[in-house]
Parts: sequence; C-alpha cells; structure tokens
Amino acid sequence: MISMTGTSATASCVNCGRNMRPLHLFSEEAGERGLVEHARAFGDPSLLAAITDLDSVASKGMPRFEAGRRLGFLLRACPVVRLAQATNGHVAGAEIDAFLARCFAVGKDVAVAREKVYRDWIAAKVNQPDATGVTLDRVRVAAILRERLVRRTQGRGRKASRLERPDVRFEGDLVVVDGERLHEWLAHGVGRHRAFGFGALILVPPGTTHAV
Repeated sequence: MISMTGTSATASCVNCGRNMRPLHLFSEEAGERGLVEHARAFGDPSLLAAITDLDSVASKGMPRFEAGRRLGFLLRACPVVRLAQATNGHVAGAEIDAFLARCFAVGKDVAVAREKVYRDWIAAKVNQPDATGVTLDRVRVAAILRERLVRRTQGRGRKASRLERPDVRFEGDLVVVDGERLHEWLAHGVGRHRAFGFGALILVPPGTTHAV
C-alpha cells in the first residue's frame, strides 16, 4: 500500500480484489499509522476484506502549489449523471452513464462521440476554480472500460445490489489558481463512487501521457 499524505489530506493506494488493481483513496488521517488505525476502527468489513495487506503503508507529505503552477494529472473516474426527467425506461433522478444521457438528449438519429462526452464531463467538474482551485489546460481519454460494482445497504439484513458503470481513465494538465482550494479538492475527489476507487486525482509532471 502506498500513501501520499498531507496536513489535511492523504492518498492511499491499495491492492483490491482478484485483479489486484490499485485503489486510490484520500483521508483526513495523517501518516501511515493514522490511516491503518482509522481503517481498522471504522472501515466497512466488506471493503477491508478486499485489501490484501493493510500493514504495508508508506507515506509522503503533499506540498501546497502556488498560483500559476502547471501540474499533470491522472484520474480514474466514473462519468455518470442524474436524469432530470424520466426517459427511455429510466425514472427521473436515475444515475446513468453520461454518454447515454447525451444520446437520450439529442435523439437516436444524431451521432454522439463518447470520448467528447467524457471530456465535457471532466471539464465541467474541473473548471470551477472557486471550488477546485484549478483550471483545465489539457485532457485526454486514455481508456474506456466498464466496471461491475456491488453496493450493500446499511443496518441489519444488508442487501447487495449490482451495478455496472463506466470506468474512464483521464490524463491531462491543470493550472493552479488557488493552492489551498486545490488541496481541499484533492481530498474530496472527483465525481461519484469514490468508495469504489473512482475519483482520486493523482498529480504527475505536466505532459505525462500514460493511463492510470
């Protein structure tokens, strides 16, 4: 497990599930000991069971970045939206793939570019400097996959529901507007299903082109 930690935010990378794929998470706990103790005290048993080695944690302090600094990023995200009204067999408020939502909106006779829809989705999430502390300078869709998720209800008699969602890997560059807001945004994550490993923005040198 690898962890990048800051004063108020940490990012941890753990091997989860049979695919042994990295899961990136953020936490308010500082340092590897705090992460492990917090996970053992409050972690969902179904999620902890997927972590192969909770004790192998390393940590690194996250710096604050000055305005104007250009940063690269890698991101595994789940680009979904909620429908404003019922359509095509989906009820109002249903969570669906952003690509399908665009297709429903324009009609079946209009061609829709999936990658452009996903680029528009991430641009809308990032280009809010008052909230994110950054603006988007460059973005590319590196991979488009599908992910099957199992979500469990809380309390007694917990039930499991199975979902299939888009699993999209983005890469690009950001320009810092406000370093403090960026730090807060990194701790919060991008988009939905962060408990399943989506949404952790990984900072890299600008121009980095490999996928998450």
